[in-house]
Amino acid sequence: MAAGRSLKVIKRYSNRKLYDTSDSCYVTLDEIARMVMEGHELQVLDNATKKDLTAVTLAQIVLEQERKKRRMPLHLLKAMVKKPSESIADFLRTELGQRVQSLKESAERLLSPEAKTTESSKNIPVEAQKRLDEKLFSLAEEFMASMYVSAGDLAKLNARIDSLESRIQALEEPHTKSNI
Repeated sequence: MAAGRSLKVIKRYSNRKLYDTSDSCYVTLDEIARMVMEGHELQVLDNATKKDLTAVTLAQIVLEQERKKRRMPLHLLKAMVKKPSESIADFLRTELGQRVQSLKESAERLLSPEAKTTESSKNIPVEAQKRLDEKLFSLAEEFMASMYVSAGDLAKLNARIDSLESRIQALEEPHTKSNI
């Protein structure tokens, strides 16, 4: 749970009303979205069956936000429709993994020994890092703007970015030492 905050339980009634049991009041999807953005841990339960509806409710919030702001890239929506058997989490993991791998390959090509042989390539590691940072920021922004990312998934993404940065730094070290 986030920073000592307790779990908020939201009951969903058959008339689709949502009731926050912590604050003893009815809430809207927008208010639940705000709670999530503020870092509250919450669980949405069907009042009658006690079935966990948290994922469905968050997906509904994403759908409502998409309807209002149209932020999700169309190619991602089409790709999700084409793979109905794949969960959104698996889809995003696959899509993000492919893009990170592509960025990694691009960085490795830019930092390869062949690319370092010319005088004009002295700034390639710095330029490559800058371009990689821009692409990773853009990629992360694209996904985060259109989906809520769990803290665990965000931690995994940060770990992969840290790993890529470490690899780039390791590739830069021989180049930096040769310039001294």
